[in-house]
Amino acid sequence: MNIKEAIAYSKQRLSKLYDTGENGAITELLLVTLLGIDRTNLRINEDKKLTKTEELSLREYLLQLETGAPLQYVLGETLFYNLIFKVNKSVLIPRPETEELVLAVLKWMNGSAFKVLEIGAGSGCIAIALKKNNPLIEMVSIDISEEALTLARENAVLNQVQVDFKNLDFLDEKECTSLTSFDIIVSNPPYILPEEASKMECNVLDFEPHLALFVSNNDPLQFYKAISNHVSKPRNLVKSIFLELNQQFAAQTKSLFDPLIWSSTIIKDINNNQRILQLEKFNHLI
Repeated sequence: MNIKEAIAYSKQRLSKLYDTGENGAITELLLVTLLGIDRTNLRINEDKKLTKTEELSLREYLLQLETGAPLQYVLGETLFYNLIFKVNKSVLIPRPETEELVLAVLKWMNGSAFKVLEIGAGSGCIAIALKKNNPLIEMVSIDISEEALTLARENAVLNQVQVDFKNLDFLDEKECTSLTSFDIIVSNPPYILPEEASKMECNVLDFEPHLALFVSNNDPLQFYKAISNHVSKPRNLVKSIFLELNQQFAAQTKSLFDPLIWSSTIIKDINNNQRILQLEKFNHLI
């Protein structure tokens, strides 16, 4: 089949899973990635024939997509902050909203050198994007999942940056005693309640890692409380904190830091949801 026929074939196979717009976008990205060409060349080379290998790969990709598997897992990669990241079922698929978290941190740093701690490495997308766009920072990223850290390290090599990825359980205070010499903390932690699972899309619930999605104690503020407790220690040197939020609990998350000496701002995302909590120590602002 040629490219034009491959597009029509893919759309027909996926028509029961996605609406017309999403179907077209997925089909286009699938073929762009498979053929190693850009969207413009995809359109102007409709008569170009796929090789037998490419056609077999297309059919295999479509079989996986028909199970409900997210396109990013099927392709094994995704784009985040204009960088390519490997992804698999051990890590969450990076979301566009999280790019806004990275942008907020980069704006605050303004190209200066800082020691930055990320809590919850996942694919490494946040830490790597920060380091790539500000090489002066010293970047440490922790995660409880060794499988996630293995992939994050691969992504650091892929994007040619140095990030210190560490296997550490942030909810265990004893393991966190060494994490006190950082200027900035950034985190997109688990914040979904198990009871919310019934409202989630199947391609998220059935494929993405529950360890990175759900809190373990029925408290949506579990990680935010741990972060608040961590930075309240007198020995902690943190100047600024950037947290991705569950919009349902944005105000409650902000209130966790009210007893401390922080100024706080909630930033809305591209969808007008309360998505990012930015905190700064008052004594840092003076």
